[in-house]
Formats: sequence, structure tokens, C-alpha cells
Amino acid sequence: MCHSFGVMCRWSGIAQPVLRPAEKGGKSAGILENVLTDEGARHPWFRQLAEELPDHRRLRIVDHRLYDLIAPAGPLPGGALAIGHETRGIGGPEGEALTMAEWARDAAGVMPRIFAVNHHPEIVDRSRQMLVLQQKLDRGEVTREWFEDRARVLTETYPDDAADYRLHLTSDYTLMGPLRYQLYRQVRLRATALGLTPPLHEDELLQAQPVRPAAV
Repeated sequence: MCHSFGVMCRWSGIAQPVLRPAEKGGKSAGILENVLTDEGARHPWFRQLAEELPDHRRLRIVDHRLYDLIAPAGPLPGGALAIGHETRGIGGPEGEALTMAEWARDAAGVMPRIFAVNHHPEIVDRSRQMLVLQQKLDRGEVTREWFEDRARVLTETYPDDAADYRLHLTSDYTLMGPLRYQLYRQVRLRATALGLTPPLHEDELLQAQPVRPAAV
């Protein structure tokens, strides 16, 4: 996520960091939007996300970045897949910055095995995050400026947010689902090595519906 995405892009040579210029508004921060690429919309895992999105392409994200990761035109090198790009604001056109990429897939051919994003899918319960920020400020661990910058991101709302439903979708498909799958796999492999029969194979999770609050 975030910084690690930039590290992965530079390590693999698929994209290079470019400081966001003033004409793009400088730092990208807030409840914003990414758009699935054609490859992302066809991907066996992310096409399930596409099916749940209102327009089958645009997902809501929590963003907080100073740099764009710019990839060369055409397919990414080394077999990596571009899964998502930025948009020029909510409802705006697709931008040039790469925001989601897959480097490797699980043997079943569905779940990403090496995958990174340039947003914050770990931020879902915004009220809980605000409590943590307030505690850090009260303890003197952060400055007022730092607190207000992060708090602004968490308190932005839009008419169609529907109780953060779309942020939960993003979290499920770009973090929690892949993480849950790989954890179940490691448990199964360890149990099998110990001569035990695990009750659930991780591939069964691919058919399970993520648990999210209902849209309102």
C-alpha cells in the first residue's frame, strides 16, 4: 500500500515516481476515485469488483500521496498488469498515474499473489480512525497541522457515499480479500504438513460474498 507501491514499481521498473505538479493540484488527498483498466475489468478477481460498481469501472478510494507513478505507454514490463489508474477528480477522465498493479497470480489463476496499490484500503471505519488521530494529538505525538491534514481526508463526504459502502468494496477487493485468501492458504498448508485435514480450502473463499454493511 502507498509507499510500498512506489517501492515495488521502482524495484520492478514498471513505473517511475514524478512529483505531482501544481496544475494537478499538488498532493492528492481525500476520498477520491480510481478507475479499473481494461485488464483490471477482465481480471478474474477484479472483474467481480467491477460487477459491483455503479459504472463497472470507478472505485472510491482514500488517497494521500505527493507522487504519481508513471508507467511507459503499452504493456507493463516483466508480465506485470496495470489494474488501475487515477482519475482527474471524481467523475473526471482517467489520468496517467498508475495506481494498482499485479506482478504475480496464485496458481489457481484467480487471486493476485503479488499486488500493490497506491491508496489506503486499510482505512474503512473512518470514525475509528478519527478517534485514533484525536488520541495521537491529545498525547502530543503529532502536530496540529498533521492532525488536521489527516482529519480532512477522513471527514470528506459525498452524496453517494452510502455509509462508506464503496470504500468497503475497495477494501474487500484490494486488501482484505487477497490477504484473507493467502492467510487461509498458509493455514491449510501448515495443517496438511501436520497431518491434519483443514475444513476449508482457500479456493472456496473465491465464491464467498464479502461481508459489508448494506448500502442505504
